[in-house]
Amino acid sequence: MKGIDVSAYQRSLSWKAVKEAGLEFAFVKATEGTGYVNSTYERHRKAARRHRIPTGAYHFARPDADDGPVAEADHFLEVADPREGDLLPVLDFEHPGLSPRQMALWARRWLRRVERRIGEPPILYTYPSFWQSVVGNASGFTRYPLWLASYGPDDGKVHAVRAVGGWTSIAVHQYTSKGRIDGYSGPLDLNRLMPGRTLDQLRLGETPPPNPGYGPPWRLLAKGEVLHEAQRLDAAFLERAAERARAGGVATIRGTPRDA
Repeated sequence: MKGIDVSAYQRSLSWKAVKEAGLEFAFVKATEGTGYVNSTYERHRKAARRHRIPTGAYHFARPDADDGPVAEADHFLEVADPREGDLLPVLDFEHPGLSPRQMALWARRWLRRVERRIGEPPILYTYPSFWQSVVGNASGFTRYPLWLASYGPDDGKVHAVRAVGGWTSIAVHQYTSKGRIDGYSGPLDLNRLMPGRTLDQLRLGETPPPNPGYGPPWRLLAKGEVLHEAQRLDAAFLERAAERARAGGVATIRGTPRDA
């Protein structure tokens, strides 16, 4: 099985074209650090679901930032909103900023935070030289499925790959950054599910534990903190959200439509 991963750079991607190309799963970037939300995340996710393409969300880690892994995990979960049947959330770990020991600790804390919230181990994405040199080829992560970027000649074709760290197997192999499909003019990251793996093994099989920040009532959240709440999504509530946006802040609105 082959799949795709996208971010805001693939704004114009047609999910009909993805389906017709025979790609069978997808990951979409949701967040980066604690200050960025992919504005195309929700649109891509909904379009992929309409075409019955199993989809998961990924977070681009910024260990060089001051907010830390717990704040980044909470920000990601607020935006990504993982649901039963989705592919497992992903930590995209490829940005330096700390010593190898600290990098490994940072990744472990993010993964554990998300695991406690969703009830299952999330996926870790990295590439060989980064994990080996920047993270010190750390072991002790084998409970988290490995999504490994290894391009070889990066010619759009599948090639052999080897695991890193303490992993003995790879769940997903990102084998090229120069993939092409009919209906989209640019290059794409293409992935393959490794032999012996199934998509069901990489799905959220049960409803995630409730997030204490999700409504009702309606809530405005940032980094896990409730900034404002109300019984209805009314003009006063939306003005609070607008004030936050004008100030340059990032926040998430949570609630249930029937309360509007």
